[in-house]
Amino acid sequence: MRRIIVLGVILLILCLAAGSVTNSGNSDDQKKVFLIVLGIHKNSIDLEEMEIRYGHSPNLGYQTGNFTVDILAKNGTRLFSFDIWDPRCHLEEYGLHNELVQHELMEDPELEQKYLAQGETNDIDLPLIIPYHNDIQSIEIRENETGALLISVNVSPAVDAFRARFPRDPDMMGNNCGQPDSLFHHTMIAWPF
Repeated sequence: MRRIIVLGVILLILCLAAGSVTNSGNSDDQKKVFLIVLGIHKNSIDLEEMEIRYGHSPNLGYQTGNFTVDILAKNGTRLFSFDIWDPRCHLEEYGLHNELVQHELMEDPELEQKYLAQGETNDIDLPLIIPYHNDIQSIEIRENETGALLISVNVSPAVDAFRARFPRDPDMMGNNCGQPDSLFHHTMIAWPF
């Protein structure tokens, strides 16, 4: 009985050691994202916060929306683009409800003041989580209907701040750009029919 327990413990230790050796080169531990918080104030968009954090981004590019986000490289080429919803719009039981249009259509001044006090059309945050890559220089948001540029965000200050905090991070040292193909991952599900 002792032999079985001793062999089991040895096997467990070997499995743990093998797991730590095989995962030692795992680059997932160093994945980073740009966290960008934009503030929509009536019809203007301002940068509220921008930083780089360790983490994983959500899958991008699977939704439609009112805005298009273009991620631009240092040489000006578009690396990727995806659509997002205007946070002032949300779906209700009977279709799309646009907070700004609702506010403009109100005729009752008291109701309008109450609505303005809620701040729904004045100050709305739009958080974006975008995968980090060394080649990203700026992020632009455009309105889909008109193509008008709403905001362009240069990410260099966030990169500089992150480099100051984590100078030994592999992406902050030298010219390590990672794999361009791994910038944006999409999980495709195929249904067998």
